[in-house]
Amino acid sequence: MTDKKDEAAETAKNVAEQFLGTLGLVDIVVGSPALYLARLHLTEGLTKEFPSTGISAANFLLMLTAAGLVGKMIVLVAYFLIAVCRVVTMR
Repeated sequence: MTDKKDEAAETAKNVAEQFLGTLGLVDIVVGSPALYLARLHLTEGLTKEFPSTGISAANFLLMLTAAGLVGKMIVLVAYFLIAVCRVVTMR
């Protein structure tokens, strides 16, 4: 019985490492507040467009994925603005 628990724990650990490696911890940390602010201001529309799955683990993973993607977009925009500023200052 403990072998199955250990194997399940190891599998969960590997999945979590791959998940964080794919999305990036910084992207999740940057995207989480943005999603939270969007939820505060757009509560009615978001709940209609994105209903709950009914499975808390699935909801959590979907929110992490969304936070990571939003974070990636925010970081991309920041890098673009930095590049534009560098080009402007070099001229």
